[in-house]
Amino acid sequence: APNPELIDYISAENQFANLTLDSTKHLQRELADEILADSADEGTSAPVTFGQYQYSSRQEQGLRHPIIYRQKGSESAKELVFDPNIVLQRYPQASIGSLRFGPLHTKVAFSVDLEHSGTNALFIWDIVQQRISEVSQGDIQDIEWGADDCSIFYTTRENGRPNILRRWDCKRPSTQTNLFNEARELFTLSLRRAKAGNEIIL
Repeated sequence: APNPELIDYISAENQFANLTLDSTKHLQRELADEILADSADEGTSAPVTFGQYQYSSRQEQGLRHPIIYRQKGSESAKELVFDPNIVLQRYPQASIGSLRFGPLHTKVAFSVDLEHSGTNALFIWDIVQQRISEVSQGDIQDIEWGADDCSIFYTTRENGRPNILRRWDCKRPSTQTNLFNEARELFTLSLRRAKAGNEIIL
């Protein structure tokens, strides 16, 4: 049988919550309407400007990954530039981590947890040639492009912490150059691009 004391306690908590939130009913309604409007928009994200393009993603029903589109100016047609569902069809359980478009807008670098193991591999999708390349099976953390669509800087994790910085160059695709390696146990390395776009901050 239900405990009368517990029912009284829950009822009192509900009454207190209603009194506390009563003054924000209008705001609650506005937020709910915004959420419903966003969900009705077929899962399309707000556009993000990068260089001369505006990028947006759209979650199609029945697909695991959102599809990325871009357009050059508001008057031009949207162009499909990256569909992970096709690129990763060999890995049906994969989940995408970091994703970066190259500064020349011809390539996409992205990390993928192929087997839901917590370990990310690094791939490149060539937008022009419609071709995927594997860069590294190491445990990838942060990714940033160099000044062109040829070099990628990325961090990998060792002993549970991202503490190695490597560089990949499209002119030597089979070689990853170690640029920085910190073996201290409590050291964590993060990789970010400066606002000016021509420097990478560690």
